[in-house]
Amino acid sequence: MRAMKKWLASLMALALLAGMLPAALAAETTIYLDGYHLQGEEGAPGVYEVKEGGQLSLKGDLTRTGVVESKEFEDAAEIFEIPVYTAKGSVEVTVTDGYVPGEPTEGTNEDGDVWAKLALATAGIDTVTYDAEKKSAETVKENALYFEGKITYVEADSEEEKTVSLQEFYGDPDIWDKIGTPPNIHKGSKAVLTEPGAYRVSAYYEALAGGCVAYVIIPETADTADTPDTATVPVEKENETTPAAPKFTDVAADSPYAAAIEWAVGKEITLGKTETTFAPADPCTVSHILTFLWRANGRPGAEEGAADRDSAAKWALEKEMVAQDADLAATCTRSMAVTFMWKAAGSPEAKTEKAFTDVAADAEYAAAVAWAVENEITAGTGDGTTFAPGNPCNRGQIVTFLHRAAAET
Repeated sequence: MRAMKKWLASLMALALLAGMLPAALAAETTIYLDGYHLQGEEGAPGVYEVKEGGQLSLKGDLTRTGVVESKEFEDAAEIFEIPVYTAKGSVEVTVTDGYVPGEPTEGTNEDGDVWAKLALATAGIDTVTYDAEKKSAETVKENALYFEGKITYVEADSEEEKTVSLQEFYGDPDIWDKIGTPPNIHKGSKAVLTEPGAYRVSAYYEALAGGCVAYVIIPETADTADTPDTATVPVEKENETTPAAPKFTDVAADSPYAAAIEWAVGKEITLGKTETTFAPADPCTVSHILTFLWRANGRPGAEEGAADRDSAAKWALEKEMVAQDADLAATCTRSMAVTFMWKAAGSPEAKTEKAFTDVAADAEYAAAVAWAVENEITAGTGDGTTFAPGNPCNRGQIVTFLHRAAAET
């Protein structure tokens, strides 16, 4: 009996250890996705995980956390499911099918039948907003990122075959008028998702031959967010108190945005999306950013009965922050946000320069970014070598920028 108890205890210890291993040794996994039978050739239409191949692969610390329901690939009423994965850290996305230079794209098989390999004609990475409850997603920005890879196509006029980078191809607004045959994306094209946000990654074959699509969510963390520096928290004047901000269910106490959100709500610069949520990851429009900035600057020129957004737009126009025909409903990028702040401050010249790999020295927003870094409004993104100027500026980031700027005044 004693030996039996000892054996059971050892077995239980092994079981506990085995249960702990996945969490302790959480490692990267590679998920291969096949959506070629989205039109129902094999069972229910949808995107499936396969052992290898498919059209796309995702590599990272990934967990499947939901689906998006769509009818995008077929005319029938049947709905298929697109997988949603949540990642801890960065995700490498690879195109696992496509053109391989030197390999035949057509021929004849042993039975004499002619075959032709389908061209993988498009591949993209869009930023989106994802609604888990409704199982839906809305596009924020198409081609927010580009795959690092090549695409081969035949020019319509000269019938000459050309190979260019995917960024060059998609960066040409008239490209689809210039090609004579479906383009062919090269197998192995890659992209690495590093910034927090929601992404749709896709690869489609020519015409209506199907394709593959998936959603990737990278949550905000203290390591990936534009993290507030505790040394720059504004000091309140004596006898001045800030009203307590509501406790939002989507803002944890240790969130990198928590202090800035509490400050912004207390100063009535912004409120939550609802009574219980702030939605820190939601992208802002130009109008949102200008309104927050106008309030943070003391509501200059406020008129009784006028909406804050209208007063903010008028103020921004007077300060030459925006043009008369500016699209205030457009998504505001990070470079636009710091440029608005820089202009509101009088467009001061920075004494030092911070070199980000994605901010060219002659970029129209370079001076604004340099000023923002010098004043500790931003320290860049990721490991501090990039600024991500084209990424949407979300609600958490803009209140963090404003919070830091307040510390410098």
